[in-house]
Amino acid sequence: MKMGTPLVAAAVLGLLGSAAAAQESAPAAAEAVQVWTPSWTTPEIESIASMLTGTWASSSEVAQTDGAGTIKIMMTMVPAPVDGIPNTLYVEAAREDALFEPYRQAVFALYAYKGGVRLRTYEFRNTPGLKGALVGLVFAPDLIRPIPASDLIATLDIDLAKSGNGYAGKTPYPYPTGVSGAVEMTSEISIDAATLVSVDRGIAADGSVAWGSAPGDRYEFTKVQAPVSVTRSPEGVVSIVLKSGEGEEIQSGQLATVQYTGFLDDGRIFDSSRQRPQPLTFRWPGQMVPGWNIGMSGLKNGERRRIVIPSDQGYGPQGRAGVIPPNARLTFDVECLSIRGVEGQNVAPETPGAASGGH
Repeated sequence: MKMGTPLVAAAVLGLLGSAAAAQESAPAAAEAVQVWTPSWTTPEIESIASMLTGTWASSSEVAQTDGAGTIKIMMTMVPAPVDGIPNTLYVEAAREDALFEPYRQAVFALYAYKGGVRLRTYEFRNTPGLKGALVGLVFAPDLIRPIPASDLIATLDIDLAKSGNGYAGKTPYPYPTGVSGAVEMTSEISIDAATLVSVDRGIAADGSVAWGSAPGDRYEFTKVQAPVSVTRSPEGVVSIVLKSGEGEEIQSGQLATVQYTGFLDDGRIFDSSRQRPQPLTFRWPGQMVPGWNIGMSGLKNGERRRIVIPSDQGYGPQGRAGVIPPNARLTFDVECLSIRGVEGQNVAPETPGAASGGH
């Protein structure tokens, strides 16, 4: 590494090394990862889970808590494995313009109770914890590795009963909470194959509504096609575009400037440009592990994507001592700030450190 350069080498270009070094350490074939298949304990639970599964958009715009106007909300639910808890779905809810930054990540579990069915909600116990590594995988659910039950905390139950072509229910009693000035909370839901209605409410000590639906209000959602593109390379690299970019796709020899954060599957951040004074600028494709070069294909200015790199396209069985374990899958949250220059033209040099690691 050149003296005086930032520790960019601790991630894409140094920590991930050169393409040649990564290829030498990679096994002959991609690591086999068993794909989880949901197994529902009763036909009724399977039916409810099928109704919940998918992407939902609010029928109208919702006022933002920061007072910055109104916007539609999107919520996506998919079956996902949780160690020790059956019948589970992973949930992300976000503004429609910020799917890369969900304001809620949760797990829903369905279970038989006194001849009926209950829906139990779980929040993630630790922040940031596992949540950062999971963002966006709701749109490629086969990539979700088993979630430890120890990372979750149960928050409330909703008793569900058959209602028309779907199900409806509410919390059997108020649950204690300390969120945003509320001392207790209640929830109601009704769902069928195409519509979902929820009423979530936090109640202050004086009985007023601290957050959520005002008396008589409710949030209505309809099932929609997810506004996300998922690209899977033959090598097993997955790119999930959570915010579309503008202009032309990156071309060979161009420079891209990005902010990025790299996660391990357990949620640990092994490096991030956002923790340094400047973003990363690199020439594409460059002397990086194959997974990064593959994952950047089609990148556009202003785009926000998640790149999931299998171990054989990253560091394989060798890993990086003290930083990346052997056979580790890597997930990058990437925000493209700019794309410029083409080989053969006069272009600005790469930022200090971007050419140092692995070159």
